[in-house]
Amino acid sequence: MPKYFFAMFNLVAIILLGYVTCLASKSKNKDRNIFLVLISFSALSNFVYFAYLLSNNFWLMKVSQTVILMLEDALLLSLLAFTNSYTGHKRNSVVSTIIIWLVIADVISLFVNIFTNYALTFEVFEKSGYKYLLINAKWPYVLHQILSYGMFFLTMLLLICESVVQPVVYKIRYSSILICTFITILVNGIAYILRFIVDPSIFMYSIIAIVIYFLSFKYTPRVLIDKIQGIIIEDMNDVLIIFDNCGELLYTNKKGKELAHLNKSNVSLNDIEKYCQDHIDRFNNSLLTITYNDQILYFDIETNEIKDYKKRLQASVYLFHDVTLRETEKRLRTYETSHDDVTGIYNRRYFLEQATKIYNTYKDKYDILVTNFEGFRIVNEMLGVNGGNIILKQVGEALNAIDNKIGIIYGRMEGDKFAILIKSAKLPDGLKLIKESIDKIINRTPLILKIGIANILDDNIESAYERAIKTLHYIAHDYSKAIALYDEKVNESYIRSQNLILDFDDAIKDHQFLVYLQPQINSYDNTIIGAEALIRWHHPKYGMIPPSEFIPLFEKNMMINRLDMFVWEEACRFLKKWSDDEYKKLSISVNISTKDFYLIDVVSTIIGLKDKYQIETNRLKLEITESAFVNDQDLLIKNVVALQKAGFIVEMDDFGSGYSSFNSLKDIPIDVLKLDMKFLDGDINNKKTSEILTSVISMAHRINLPVIAEGVETKEQCELLHEIDCDLIQGYYYSKPMSMDDFEIFMSQRKLTSFISFWTKSNENKEIFSLFKEIHRTFNKSPLSVLIVGPSSEDIDNMNIYYINPSYIRENNIDPKEYSLKPLDEAFGIKKEKYLPQLKKILNDSKIYSLNVTLRNERKAHINAYSLKNRYISIIITYLDENDEL
Repeated sequence: MPKYFFAMFNLVAIILLGYVTCLASKSKNKDRNIFLVLISFSALSNFVYFAYLLSNNFWLMKVSQTVILMLEDALLLSLLAFTNSYTGHKRNSVVSTIIIWLVIADVISLFVNIFTNYALTFEVFEKSGYKYLLINAKWPYVLHQILSYGMFFLTMLLLICESVVQPVVYKIRYSSILICTFITILVNGIAYILRFIVDPSIFMYSIIAIVIYFLSFKYTPRVLIDKIQGIIIEDMNDVLIIFDNCGELLYTNKKGKELAHLNKSNVSLNDIEKYCQDHIDRFNNSLLTITYNDQILYFDIETNEIKDYKKRLQASVYLFHDVTLRETEKRLRTYETSHDDVTGIYNRRYFLEQATKIYNTYKDKYDILVTNFEGFRIVNEMLGVNGGNIILKQVGEALNAIDNKIGIIYGRMEGDKFAILIKSAKLPDGLKLIKESIDKIINRTPLILKIGIANILDDNIESAYERAIKTLHYIAHDYSKAIALYDEKVNESYIRSQNLILDFDDAIKDHQFLVYLQPQINSYDNTIIGAEALIRWHHPKYGMIPPSEFIPLFEKNMMINRLDMFVWEEACRFLKKWSDDEYKKLSISVNISTKDFYLIDVVSTIIGLKDKYQIETNRLKLEITESAFVNDQDLLIKNVVALQKAGFIVEMDDFGSGYSSFNSLKDIPIDVLKLDMKFLDGDINNKKTSEILTSVISMAHRINLPVIAEGVETKEQCELLHEIDCDLIQGYYYSKPMSMDDFEIFMSQRKLTSFISFWTKSNENKEIFSLFKEIHRTFNKSPLSVLIVGPSSEDIDNMNIYYINPSYIRENNIDPKEYSLKPLDEAFGIKKEKYLPQLKKILNDSKIYSLNVTLRNERKAHINAYSLKNRYISIIITYLDENDEL
């Protein structure tokens, strides 16, 4: 074959390499620059070999062949550098430097060989009239071969490593170049061993460069994109289904097969259409809802027809976008704004919205029911807020069960109020179900279910709801009515309540409110210690209105502070009137509503009234209900402490009406305990009743708290309270609430004492009070006679009697009322000079003294006496027989 024929291959290679160079120079591939170096050396090698093949001059052929060997080093070095960059390996500077210096040394060696022939010689070989050069290698040339093949093998090693570690989809990037490199080495080796007269490796290097370009810059990226797109489409959450122009399925991804149970071999456009028709009830505003593996999935449906330039259908594409996350979050937000977070049922807004929609859609008659629980505040005290929430949640679950049976719309409106929309025809059965279901829930609680019902007329749902609320208010606190239907009576009651609110200002101005006083009696000697101020309303239209009607109304409408301030001022005015010595011992108790602490500065207001009327602080006692401390205990305690520091006596009212009474005593700094007798309704002779009362009063005394029992109506109650050492009694047994004039008449018929003022002078007095009560508990039923004596006020030269136990009363057949607070010499006829020095000595000592005395009735007695806090003396008397020696 002519020598020039082989030259044509190199010429073609040069042209192709030039074209590839132009293309590569426009590329934005990160390996572009190093690839241009590689392809430049390849083109140069082909050009030099082309010159070699066209020449018959030995010297020119020798130089050409040597330059080709030198370019081979540069070409292989460029190939190694490109492969290192292409595979993404980090360049090793030490190895790179060594290889570069070896290549430079080899190039110099080959250049020197032109003149010295120390590395290789060329043998001329003629064939068909053309001259060729054959290489006769010496050992330095073998080093050149080792370097060349070494760079080849390093290139292959990089490609092999990357092929192994990369994912399957990326192996094509390296395997194709690896194969070309391996073929080139193989051809080069065969040519060297068989001593080919024409070197094919130059052409093979060109092939490698061209293949690298098309694989690395063109083909492989597109293939990778196609494969990755295929993987993405196949594994994406969106469903993709493609049909050809004949309606035959071309492709569906994995998600499509899973969700629609489609199979490529038998699905057509009609099948997908039929599938959509079968699930038409799941569509909502173009949203497809599918249940898959017990999970609800949501898809937006997008369709597209692919057409050619002549508008001819090529394919139909159905794309179901998975919007499950978006839709789930959206529905969650909708749920949160439409449902109550405690019960999980409709909230007020959404209930009214849905009930209105139902009422406007259907022509049936409907009723609105509103449920409420009396005593829910007590449940929150007893079980805590979480306990109350459990009950509310159970009510929501019960309503859901009723909905499944008869169909209702229901929601939690606020607090413990639930509203229900029910067809009028189902009202009897529905009402029975609702009452039975809720009664089961509250069976073991103090809750009382109330249900207000209103017919929906030609007005809106909200108006009917308001009428049902009015009905609830009408039967509130009426234990004879649990269910009521809105009627004219309810409306009249509502109108009356609104009129009372409107008449409030005039009532204050015209003095329609009357302050009545109910006496508080010292159970020990039946003397009056003061009274509680109670309000009445003498309305010009409705007559005398009890406080149970208007006080809750004013509290609800935040008007109670004005009424309370009126009562406080009237009480101060009464106390100012009773400032002379005869009535100065009296005190008046006034009530403070919980709402007052939020509406006014209670402390400043009461101190201001005290200063205005110039009364002693311990004469105006302040009653705060136990339940008031439930809502904002910190706020109320802060105010109570401030009032006590100012010198006022603070009483806990209605003790026993709540469920956290003993916790209240532990946490709240009060001065007096006011016991509500209603919590012991029933037979007063019942042993349990007596034991409970005894325990409560004893416990109060142990923590230095006097006890007032209110609501005492019978003689039996009064005697029991006296026997178990209750300090003060208030109730209808002694007197109903009366006007100031009547109270002054009542006072004139009884003796007055200031028991409370004695107790409140100091903390030491509180301890002494508790000690008195301990002595009474110990000696109340003892056969020993006991009395407590002490200085009168600050006058140590006058000793009064402060306590006499029942045994002393029996032994001496006396009336305790005649002896209480009397001086010793007046009570017993003992001369002061005889007892005073001894009592003074006992008073100021901590010892127990024993005395033998003869009393005024000539009875002999042995006396043990000891000091109580250096303020009083406890005297225990043992009577002796006539024959006993003193």
